[in-house]
Amino acid sequence: MKRQERGITTASVIIYIIVILVVISMLSVISGYFTKQISNTLVKNESARTYTTFMSYFTQDVQEKGNNVDKVDTETKEEDGATYEIHYIAFSNGSQYIYSSKNKSIYKNDVKICENVDYCKFYKTTYGDNKTLIQINFRAGDFDKTGNNALTFYM
Repeated sequence: MKRQERGITTASVIIYIIVILVVISMLSVISGYFTKQISNTLVKNESARTYTTFMSYFTQDVQEKGNNVDKVDTETKEEDGATYEIHYIAFSNGSQYIYSSKNKSIYKNDVKICENVDYCKFYKTTYGDNKTLIQINFRAGDFDKTGNNALTFYM
């Protein structure tokens, strides 16, 4: 009588290794996809955070009673052979918001409140009985509030 051996054969070891490699490959592809999606979401959230930070400061000044817009202007400056624009809006309470296209930042009274802003320009229009309309074209990353979608405030 011959006994039948029930051990692991070379063929079964190779099959186990192939199955494990396929499973590990699938897991790495899935984790790479999730990592990429999380990274994209974080970039979008950063742009939205920039917008929210700017708006939290700006709305305080717009809603302040007795506050008016003193001046809205754009200046072109040249430094080290490079030309860049500065857009700003000044309020009667002393607050001034300045966007510099050179370093893509927004300042409130010389204090940086936002960075990585691709574009920000202020517009002022008078309508009705000395009422003021303020429009802001704002773009940071994928977050775009320009043109017909521009931010609008009534004072």
